[in-house]
Amino acid sequence: VLGGGPGSQATAGDLALRGFEVHFWGRDPWKLARLFQFKQIRMVGYPEGVGKLADASDDLSRILKDARLIIVVLPGCSHRAVAEQCAPFIQDGQIGLVCGNSGVGSVVFSRVFQEKGVKKNFLCAEYSGGVVGGRFLESGEVNRAADFSVGITKYGLHVGVFPARRT
Repeated sequence: VLGGGPGSQATAGDLALRGFEVHFWGRDPWKLARLFQFKQIRMVGYPEGVGKLADASDDLSRILKDARLIIVVLPGCSHRAVAEQCAPFIQDGQIGLVCGNSGVGSVVFSRVFQEKGVKKNFLCAEYSGGVVGGRFLESGEVNRAADFSVGITKYGLHVGVFPARRT
């Protein structure tokens, strides 16, 4: 999970509590020092508990290495910069899910990878919003009781894929 804010921490904590191996990247080591040190996210609300992370760091190459699914939970205005940072570390067969408020995150990531000469088989999907919401209590601690933005319906999470022929 790439991010740093409450949405990315809530996503990482939720997935970790569900038993997934989660690696977390954030670009602000000062703000995320506690999370990087203890490699866990305490979830208040539902689900309640402490999600233990496999890794948490500001070292993007380490976090992306061998990742199967890369979930980017950042505002649309930062998608280009993060895509540029990710480009050198993308591997064949990885899947990206770009979440944010822009609605064109997959297009941005795909174009940046093309500009940077990334020739890997990378599938990029997007969801215009946050998959899991919450409010910060502090770094590594998220209140899910405030969550009202979950985009999952009884029919699943509606995502788009770019290019659409790869849906």
